[in-house]
Amino acid sequence: AIGVSMTGDFSRTGFVLAVFIGLFGHIAVSFSNEVVDEPIDRIVVNRTMFSGGTGLLSKGLITRNVLNLGWIVSSILAITIPVLMVFMSGYHWLLIISSAFALFLGLEYSFPPFRFSRIGAGEIAVFIAYGVPLMLVGLIPQVDKLIIGKTMINYVFYMLALPVSISVFATLCLTQIPDTDADNKIGKKSISVLLGSKNVLILSAISFLLCVVFFISFIPMKILPVQYTLIASSLPMLTGVIILTNLAAYKIPAGKTMINIMGMSVTSAVLCAVVPSIYYFMNSNRI
Repeated sequence: AIGVSMTGDFSRTGFVLAVFIGLFGHIAVSFSNEVVDEPIDRIVVNRTMFSGGTGLLSKGLITRNVLNLGWIVSSILAITIPVLMVFMSGYHWLLIISSAFALFLGLEYSFPPFRFSRIGAGEIAVFIAYGVPLMLVGLIPQVDKLIIGKTMINYVFYMLALPVSISVFATLCLTQIPDTDADNKIGKKSISVLLGSKNVLILSAISFLLCVVFFISFIPMKILPVQYTLIASSLPMLTGVIILTNLAAYKIPAGKTMINIMGMSVTSAVLCAVVPSIYYFMNSNRI
């Protein structure tokens, strides 16, 4: 959307290729996490649609070899596509760097040597990956090489990334809470084990309210108009308030309230990305 705003032109091919890069990267990360978290999935008693893994491996419905093959092939595709785009179609080389960096952070969420999720840093890795790197993956196929440098020194690009990164960070924090006991039993130092489930709930609420603060700051900075700001910040505000008024929701097993909070969190993260995208897609020369 930012690229369209800058050029006034929309590349359907570039959009589809960027979607596939993100899709294959996400599949690779999901499959790798499923493999590594099998011991947790075997003992978790609190699986929800947002947490606890799929349970397919622990239930014997899929083999480890299939999952390993899945994340390896998906990783190769997530890197091969941008490499071909750069060397065969002349896209900016940052497409390879941003794709590879986001994939690296995603895989290292679970895999050695860093295993970010085992030291309470997984959410920070995701905060970084879902911000500027993935935004570049979407931007580069839409603009000329010369425009990339102009964008990289424009503060608006980074400001727009913040609500997305923060909301995804908060969402991932919330999904760790139902797995706290299982993580603790196998020695996984997830953020909910290190900080405590209730504190993670509070941290998530503060994160969503921080998204609202950033959106409001976009008005005087002329990044978003008032009407778009109100729409984009409405659900993050509501999610933050509901979390703060339901701090007992962290108790395990996760009840309806906690599941609803996680659902609102996911929707808030989507809204933080979609609303600014619609505005910039419909309004050229905003950056």
